[in-house]
Amino acid sequence: MSENALAIWTRAQQTGRLDEVDQAIDLGLRAIAAAGVDHPDRVTFVSNVGTYHLTRFGFTGQVADLDQAIVHLEHGVAAPVGPNHALFRCNLGTTYLSRFEMTGQAADLDRAIDHFTRAVAITLHSTYLGNLGAARWTRFGIVGDHADLDQAIKALHQAIATGDNDPNRALFLGNLGAALHSRYEHTGDLTDLDQAVDAARQAIAADPGNPNLSYFLSTLGTTLHSRYERTGDLTDLDQAIEHHERALVATPDRQAGLAMRLSNLGTTYRTRFDRTGRLSDLDRAIDAGQRAVALAGDSPRTATWLSNLGISYQTRFERTGHLADLDLAVELNERAVAATPDGHPEQGIRLANLTSAYTERHEHTGDVADVDRAIETGRRAIAVTRDEHPGLPAFLANLGMAHHYRYECTGDLADLELAVVRKQRAVALTPADHPDRAQRLSGLGMAHEARYGRTGRVADLDRAVECGREAVALTPVDHPDRALRLNNVASAYHERYAHLGSLSDLDRAVEFYERAVAATPDDHPRLVICLSNLGNVYLTRAKRASSLSDVDSAIATTRRAVDATPEDHPDRSLRLHNLAQAHLERFEQARAGDDVDLAVDLALQAVRTTPEGHPRRGLSLSTLSTAHQARFRHTRSLLDVDSAVTAARLALAATPDDHPNRAARLYRLALGYQNRFDAGADRPSHDELATLISQVDAVRAAPPGDRIMAGWAVGRLARALGEPESARRLLDNAVRLLPSVASRETSHTDQEHRLGGRIGLVGEAIGAHCALGDPGGALEVAEHSRGILLGAQLDSRTDLTDLATTHPELAGRFRLVRDNLNALDLGTDVVERRARLWTEYDALLDDIRSRPGLDRFLLPPSWKELRPAAGEVVVLVNAGWGQGDAIVIAASEPVHIPLPRLAAADVTSWATEMSDAINDPSPLVGELRRQRVVSDLLAWLWDAAVGPVLDVVAPIGRPTRRVWWMPTGRLGLLPLHAAAPRGGPGALDRVISSYTPTLRALAGSRGGAPASARRQLTVALQRTPGLPDLPATAAEATSPQSGHPGTVISDDQVTVNRVLAALPEASWAHFACHAGTDPRTPSEGCLHLHDGPLPIARISRLELHAAELAYLSACATGQVGWRHANESIHLASAFQLAGFRHVIASLWPLDDRTAATAAERFYALMPATSSAAHAPYALHAVTCELRAALPDRPHLWASLVHSGP
Repeated sequence: MSENALAIWTRAQQTGRLDEVDQAIDLGLRAIAAAGVDHPDRVTFVSNVGTYHLTRFGFTGQVADLDQAIVHLEHGVAAPVGPNHALFRCNLGTTYLSRFEMTGQAADLDRAIDHFTRAVAITLHSTYLGNLGAARWTRFGIVGDHADLDQAIKALHQAIATGDNDPNRALFLGNLGAALHSRYEHTGDLTDLDQAVDAARQAIAADPGNPNLSYFLSTLGTTLHSRYERTGDLTDLDQAIEHHERALVATPDRQAGLAMRLSNLGTTYRTRFDRTGRLSDLDRAIDAGQRAVALAGDSPRTATWLSNLGISYQTRFERTGHLADLDLAVELNERAVAATPDGHPEQGIRLANLTSAYTERHEHTGDVADVDRAIETGRRAIAVTRDEHPGLPAFLANLGMAHHYRYECTGDLADLELAVVRKQRAVALTPADHPDRAQRLSGLGMAHEARYGRTGRVADLDRAVECGREAVALTPVDHPDRALRLNNVASAYHERYAHLGSLSDLDRAVEFYERAVAATPDDHPRLVICLSNLGNVYLTRAKRASSLSDVDSAIATTRRAVDATPEDHPDRSLRLHNLAQAHLERFEQARAGDDVDLAVDLALQAVRTTPEGHPRRGLSLSTLSTAHQARFRHTRSLLDVDSAVTAARLALAATPDDHPNRAARLYRLALGYQNRFDAGADRPSHDELATLISQVDAVRAAPPGDRIMAGWAVGRLARALGEPESARRLLDNAVRLLPSVASRETSHTDQEHRLGGRIGLVGEAIGAHCALGDPGGALEVAEHSRGILLGAQLDSRTDLTDLATTHPELAGRFRLVRDNLNALDLGTDVVERRARLWTEYDALLDDIRSRPGLDRFLLPPSWKELRPAAGEVVVLVNAGWGQGDAIVIAASEPVHIPLPRLAAADVTSWATEMSDAINDPSPLVGELRRQRVVSDLLAWLWDAAVGPVLDVVAPIGRPTRRVWWMPTGRLGLLPLHAAAPRGGPGALDRVISSYTPTLRALAGSRGGAPASARRQLTVALQRTPGLPDLPATAAEATSPQSGHPGTVISDDQVTVNRVLAALPEASWAHFACHAGTDPRTPSEGCLHLHDGPLPIARISRLELHAAELAYLSACATGQVGWRHANESIHLASAFQLAGFRHVIASLWPLDDRTAATAAERFYALMPATSSAAHAPYALHAVTCELRAALPDRPHLWASLVHSGP
């Protein structure tokens, strides 16, 4: 009977008939009963019946069949060891494993592994090894013991190696692929992943008709998906979808694995959407995920399928903005976490997915409870995850982002620090070639930028730019997240521009923001973020360049962002604030009252939509204060100035003591108090002023520019309220910070721009010292704060002879770094390159100063040390707040001369009127206007400044005494040397005048020895492309050459390269050509040559030896920019920096004939020597001759000036 039962069972396996299996069981039971207890084959009969029940389970899926199988098979293994003992144990192990898969009872899995292990110990049969490998891999999936996984892989390798002809070889290969994939998921070893793909492919090829084919296809799809996620190879991703689709087709509708196949397919479709942005893939992902969850039942894999579907819903929310999808994502991930027991290998990833969903919902709704939940679940995810788990970097990045968002809600710096730490570790753990590295770098850059915004540490800004750039470089051009990463790096560049003022950073910010908008679909919810940021950067550029078109673009773009932002969105207040700022800027440029009214209204809306305690509330209040102050200047309504003060107080109260924006808000409050006081309203109390002063002193984290403005505003207020000593101290501190504003890492042009906005500060600080009877202190303030860029360039020209004698190696290194810093600012990484050079420069400087006798190397001298350089008399002239001052520097102590009629506002008014008259293009009216305005200006200068000074230093008599004028601010635009009362003698009749920006510059011009030979260079252009002809230059070119042969370059031979090549050979140089000036950026000024401009920047970087005299008979060669008058940036100073001891230049354009006449007479009066020491006397004589010939046309003779010793 037993043999008949075995034959029927064998046939049933081929026919698939359940009734035949039942017949085999019936015959087997009858065989056992007939055999008796002592029958030698009883053990075999009993074990066979157990095997038949196991087969029946395959047909019915009923646990009762497994129970019966186990009962019979346990009898089989309980008997003494016989020839079939290993087989019986293997069958029993298989049955326990099957029951575990049905019930989830861990004890059954442990028993299965025990029996398989015992079977293998008896004989290394491929089937036993394969079963042992499958069971241990299964237990690893439940318990997470890596020893199980390693042993599973070892057993499966042995099964394949020993079972070349085993009918289950394909299954062993499939299981090996799955096990290797599991190990890859926990170790990140790419070798395991490649081997997993290879094993799955071999499983499919080994037996294409295998009933487990759907399993093999699914395994291959999963491994290819993982390899795409690790390498970014789209081919792997497309093949993964193909194999998952085949696996689904090969899976019967009722098979237990169908839900898993659907979930895997959905996950792979979602991944392809993440890479390509195709919405059809995302819809397929959700459809497959929904079907998987619907089929899940009570499967232990249900939690995985819930989690996968939740991620897909969250992804669709990120693309469409539908909040219902996000709520579903949270719900599904919560259910997945709840269904995952503690210690489960996938617990970490399910917690991390829930963290991400909570964080996303917080970002959209602003609900702090969600971000708190995100942090809690994120911490749990990391706590249950091994350090070597490849998912750990993603978990860390998620938690870091949650901390980042909570910081934005609460302002708690501890959260921001944790965000940086978590994201740093995430990046550190991510391989350089990992596709997710770009995403994690971008997130880290955001955290660094935020920390800069809170602490003011510039190193964070540099790191933000670095991370952002690398993230963009690693992101494929067609990647859907490229726009986000472009946006993030643009934000970092924008922020760094705000701190350092580098125009290259601003240009890159605009470029990257525009690319981000262009790369974002019109229906993408992220578009509003990109639009908001683009509008903001347009506004920044509008302020930098006074560009009304950029303001209009800022308003239009930001309005789109505001209109697309829901009323309850947490970022709406920020976008309203940005729009208010844009309307404010248009009001400042175009003076349209509608704009300032809109700015006030929008700022009010921003305040009302920002909750109390929110970190951005201070920002909205500060902008509201600014808008009210702007409207006060427009309407003079005291209601506006009162509202401005109230908003500024609230903004300051909402700003932490260590916040970088605190100084800017102190400035706003002080300005409001000043405006209210000037308007005749209530003055601030003594206590209010004292509080402001103490707070300015305490601010340390703010950018230098903001600290300067705060100190300036509070200092001015203190002086107005009768606190002169406090005013002096505050203004001095602000002045000391001026060099910090012109960041050395930025270009010369950027440094000019940063300094240009503080032109009145130095004058007020000088006035504060003079008011206290301290002319020496006033002089030191002037000396250390004017010509900052000029002083830096003088430092860069310091003679290194002494250093080279004692420390030649140090001198060589220092010269190399210095020369690199003096090179033109070319390339796209100017800021980074200059930062590296300045770091090296500072280290070398510290090293040099540590050497004996070199402790003062390159430190600025005191004014007393420079006093001998004054020669006869240097006069500092300053137009301050309400009145002016002059300080006379001679061999004795400095002398203060009050100038009560010299106010800064009058200087600005006269400079404006003179500029308008000089540039009036109308032939007759313009000429008459110039005659009148310049005559009136010279008379006012005499009465307000020059007359009172000369009454002290140069009594009436022959003009033999030298005076060097050192005007501050916009006084440098005016001809002090030609001042005269109407109808009477003036400065030309009392002194020989020269100009110097600082005492140090004058000392520098005297430091070089006069030229030993006169080598003349003459450059003359009658015709310059695009500019009016200068017919008199032909005759003018002969003047310097008379008796002094040299090189003449004229007309189309006057090229930039030829002139630069000729200058080093010349000791005297004469330029008769057009010059260009740029009042906003003086260093962009130039000489117009035949083939293009020769800019100030290139001239000033020359190092010419024995250069004696440069005569610049060109348009406005000594004219400085309005915003940069304290910096003395013009062609004359450029030629001085290049090495010329004496420079003749012009404050404004002269007509061609007058310029030629002046040059001819100048050279006729100069001695036939190599030295130009007589230059100031010759120029004085020429000016007097022109005055005698044209007494009523001072605009033709008052322009020429001398600079030098």
